[in-house]
Amino acid sequence: MKMSDINHSSTQQNQFVTAVITHRVRDGRAEGYEKWIKGISAAARAFPGHMGVSLLRPQPGASLDYVIVLQFEAQERLSAWLNSDVRRDWIERVQPLIQEQESVQILSGLEA
Repeated sequence: MKMSDINHSSTQQNQFVTAVITHRVRDGRAEGYEKWIKGISAAARAFPGHMGVSLLRPQPGASLDYVIVLQFEAQERLSAWLNSDVRRDWIERVQPLIQEQESVQILSGLEA
C-alpha cells in the first residue's frame, strides 16, 4: 500500500489528533509566557479526551517561537477544547505576551 492510497475519510475521526500551536513571544515576555503555558496546560488536561501536551521552547539566539504539541483522542474532543470558553479566556490572557496571532495546525493519524 502506498501512502497516497490511505483513505482520509471521516472514519479516521476516531483516531487521535494533534494540534501544533505556535506562538511568537514578545521580547522580554518569556517568563510570563512560561507561567501562562502552565495554566493553560492544566486547563487542557481537565478536558475529556486529552492525551498529552509537549512544549518546544525556542533555542537561545533563535526566534522566540514556542511550539505547543497537544494531543486528543479524537477530532471532536480537540474541537471541543479549541472552541471552549475556557481556552478562549486563556488566549485573551496571552495576547500581551505574543507578537502575532497564534498559528494552529491540526494533524491526524499518520500525519501526526
